[in-house]
Amino acid sequence: MIAAARPETWRVVLAFALAPAVPATVASATTLWDGHDNGGWFGTWKLYAVVGGYLPALLLGLPAWFVLRNRVAPGYGAAMLAGAIVAALPWVLLALLAGNPDNASQGGVVTVVDGTRTLGGWIALLRSVGLIAALGALGGVVFRVVVHGRRS
Repeated sequence: MIAAARPETWRVVLAFALAPAVPATVASATTLWDGHDNGGWFGTWKLYAVVGGYLPALLLGLPAWFVLRNRVAPGYGAAMLAGAIVAALPWVLLALLAGNPDNASQGGVVTVVDGTRTLGGWIALLRSVGLIAALGALGGVVFRVVVHGRRS
């Protein structure tokens, strides 16, 4: 068990409110310069925040907080790792457990042939999950700073 001062409840609630919003803001910023409408910046932000941020935070992050809060030191590394796992795990599971289309391509690269993911498909999946994990790590840092302050 890690003996640390218990953070105020309002800090934890605020952290769960802000941690998914910051990565969603960063991810949706691309709509400001990519030349596509995509429902506008706010529409994209809402999609990223709800589906990619708040749902994983509620379904995975909240239980992880209750399990880990007294077992893991509240450092930046732990926060980044937890954020990355919480953000990326649903997409990894979806990619591995959901069926593949018969054929697919992404950016001119064939990713699925006859229902089987190609090397290009695995690389595309790894890149996507890596980006999601990086955004989750950013959310983990935001969570840690809000809950514990900037002290190490």
